[in-house]
Amino acid sequence: MAQTGRQKRYGVFALAVLLLLIGGAGLYLGRHNFAIRALGIGALLVSVRLVRISNVHAADRAANMDAAAGRDPQGSPTRSNDGAA
Repeated sequence: MAQTGRQKRYGVFALAVLLLLIGGAGLYLGRHNFAIRALGIGALLVSVRLVRISNVHAADRAANMDAAAGRDPQGSPTRSNDGAA
């Protein structure tokens, strides 16, 4: 069963959140252990990268920008911009 692009993006986003939690725990628990603290920092950096790759909220942001510009998501104008009332 193939996953859709949206399911994959949310899967990557969930993995990023999990790594964020693991990285935070590693920083907290590894206060006096350099190796654990370094792994925690690495997990945080990978988490940030995965959030950027997942691009989960980009479609919402694009739709909001289109609505603010007076266009529907397909690109056609939703209101007249000719100045006539």
